[in-house]
Amino acid sequence: MILQQNSRHFIKALNSSFHTRYFFNMPSPPNPYAGLNVSWPFPDFRKSQKYWRIKSQITIFLVGVAGKTLLTVFNRAKVHNKEVLVDAVFKRPSGVPLITVANHESCMDDPALIGLALSPMQLMDQKKMRWSLAAHDICFTKPLHASFFSLGKCVPIVRGMGVYQKPVDFAIERLNEFGDWFHIFPEGKVNTEREKLYRFKWGIGRIISELKTTPIVIPFYHTGMPDVLPNQRPYIPRYGNKVFMNVGEPLNIQPVLDSITHFSPRDKRKVITDFIQLEMEKLRHVTLKLSQEYHSGTLNV
Repeated sequence: MILQQNSRHFIKALNSSFHTRYFFNMPSPPNPYAGLNVSWPFPDFRKSQKYWRIKSQITIFLVGVAGKTLLTVFNRAKVHNKEVLVDAVFKRPSGVPLITVANHESCMDDPALIGLALSPMQLMDQKKMRWSLAAHDICFTKPLHASFFSLGKCVPIVRGMGVYQKPVDFAIERLNEFGDWFHIFPEGKVNTEREKLYRFKWGIGRIISELKTTPIVIPFYHTGMPDVLPNQRPYIPRYGNKVFMNVGEPLNIQPVLDSITHFSPRDKRKVITDFIQLEMEKLRHVTLKLSQEYHSGTLNV
């Protein structure tokens, strides 16, 4: 989750409880990397990490259910085309990577929208749940915070360091070796203007260009999240709002990959990123229209 500074009011509470500290504050392997204020937050997955996975499962489930409750009990929300995402997460062939991309309008986009789209039972499947790139200077400033967000399968990305950094390498490794699911906000930060998509960062292009197996790439676009959690003080969740999430069809990315076989790595990154941004722009226009129908009560699907 690329969470913005708005998140700090939430994670400060983690410092106050001994039990919370005991649960989340795991020993970190002595593997610091440039740009991160704490050690690399993940254990060595080449070894058995049973207790880490149990803690991760609990964290993902509780946070996901909390997000779902916020959107469906205290607000109203609808996911259009949800089955596309659910089928990709749980029914895709073994070893096939899944990448989802979305617009970023609130610091609660992920996990709230992921929790909204999946059932509580599905959220319990820790192995199939998404990894997400999160801003290191917001979510990983202290060991306790790093443990919490890493248990939620958030990977610290150092904004401004470029596409060649350990978190991106980690994403490529997980996708190549295990066919995992990665969720990415290609805009790289919360879009507070919302009049258009920000220029996508090239990290998504590098990740896809270096995968051994063509990934399933699914975009989704959403509206209403800034009404649930505004991007200005006081950072308090609101109630009585409507959120609409539109899951697009998997992108036909194979022809793009075939056309850039002999391109330089830089050009590959650019072509792939530009393609995904263009498809997201198309989805945005469709979603805004559907969202208006949802708000007016005329949406029939």
